[in-house]
Amino acid sequence: MARRTKASQSTDSRIISKKLERKRIKKKTIKRLTDVMIARRRDRAKEFAQLIAGEKAEFILTLDEARLSLNFKNDNTSHSYQPKKICERRSQAAVATSAPQFPRSIMLAVGFSWRDQTRFYPIPKDWKMTDEVFIKSVLRPILFRDVPRLYGKDASKVVLHLDSATSHTCQKVVQWLNDNRIKL
Repeated sequence: MARRTKASQSTDSRIISKKLERKRIKKKTIKRLTDVMIARRRDRAKEFAQLIAGEKAEFILTLDEARLSLNFKNDNTSHSYQPKKICERRSQAAVATSAPQFPRSIMLAVGFSWRDQTRFYPIPKDWKMTDEVFIKSVLRPILFRDVPRLYGKDASKVVLHLDSATSHTCQKVVQWLNDNRIKL
């Protein structure tokens, strides 16, 4: 950034820290799949292919969540900037700056099936996808609103397909699914 502003790095750091009240943080690196992960996915894919063979595919509902960036710029920097005190972020007025900022994003959950997709369910800002959030904000609305809308009298035939994220496989979620007679 110092090259762009034609100032020293220490001047840039001081302005970012004191004037803009932001701190520099390293961007997260994207993890690559290992050979073990690839082999595990291959094995699971075979099981899934058997599960959906024939006419059973019509009753598979797969769901997942994703974080979508609203202002992401794919530049080559290894860092971004965010407010020093996260808890003050909501009460602060916006700071006009051209410095790179941590991307605004939203997390959404959605389900897809042979018949159609579910609604998009936003996960409240700053919430982590825990077992409780997953049950309350994703599973309950999808399984009790969207599945009956999509399948009608065949809703009991639906098989839920989830990836192996911690919030999907934890004991509380599995128990909740079993208590509500949802097939996995």
